[in-house]
Amino acid sequence: MMDKIVTIVAEVCEVPALEIRSTTKKGDVVEARCIFVQYCRAYGIAPAVIAKFLNRKRTISVYDHLRNYYIYRKQSFSFRNLCREVEAKLTDSYPRT
Repeated sequence: MMDKIVTIVAEVCEVPALEIRSTTKKGDVVEARCIFVQYCRAYGIAPAVIAKFLNRKRTISVYDHLRNYYIYRKQSFSFRNLCREVEAKLTDSYPRT
């Protein structure tokens, strides 16, 4: 499931999937990573599993990304549009019940 989410986020955000899993701090990659973490949580994936997928040693980084997701979502119209597009593609492939 996380592979599908990262693929969709990478496609919508125009960022390579490997970059999302990396530790780079480039703005567009960080935004894509925040979107990825948010939708993993929305589909019920545990923070420890997400952290392991992102090659992080601590789950606190997942919570940092979740906090940043809400900040970006509140402040950026383009970020909200990316989120809507990701959600549309995910619900087409994997509707939540």
